[in-house]
Amino acid sequence: MEKLLIRYGMNKMLPFPHIFFGFIFSFILKIFLKLNLYNFLFLFFCTWVFDVDHYFFYVLKKKDLNFFHAYDYFIKKKNLRLEERRRLMLLNNRIFIFHTLEIIFLIFILIFVFSKLHGFLFLLGNIFHLFLDVIESFKDGFIKERYSLILFFISKKNLKIKKVKTKLRD
Repeated sequence: MEKLLIRYGMNKMLPFPHIFFGFIFSFILKIFLKLNLYNFLFLFFCTWVFDVDHYFFYVLKKKDLNFFHAYDYFIKKKNLRLEERRRLMLLNNRIFIFHTLEIIFLIFILIFVFSKLHGFLFLLGNIFHLFLDVIESFKDGFIKERYSLILFFISKKNLKIKKVKTKLRD
C-alpha cells in the first residue's frame, strides 16, 4: 500500500490526494445528506480548491505563473527540516490565508448569511481539507502557525525579538 501511495504522490498531501479523498468524502455525504448534483459539486470544490493560496503565494513571490514550477518549489520546501520550514515560513511571510481558521470562519459567516446549506457545506469541505492537512503535518512535523493568523503574527514577533536578543549577545 505504501508503494502505491508513493507512486501516485499520495504519501504527501499534494493536489491529487486532496481531490481524490475530497471526491470520496463528498460522494459519501451526497448519499447520506441526499445532496443534488450542484450541492455535491459545491462540497467537492470546497474540499480542495483552497489550496490555490499556495499557488498565489508562489506567483507573488517568484513572479512566475508556471504551475509546475510552483509545485516543485513547494516540494523542495517540504524536504526541509521542521524548524527550518517554520523559520522560513515566519521570515518570508509564508502564510496560506485560506488555511487559517480566522479566514475560514469569516468566509463561512459570509456564505451562511446567504445560504445556510452552502455555509454548512463550505464548513464541512474546509474541515475535511484541514483534517487531511493536519494528518499530513503530524507526519511531516506540525507547525501550528500554519492554521491561525493570530499564532502566525505572535510567533513572527517572537522570532524577531529572539533575533534581536541574539544580535545583542554577539
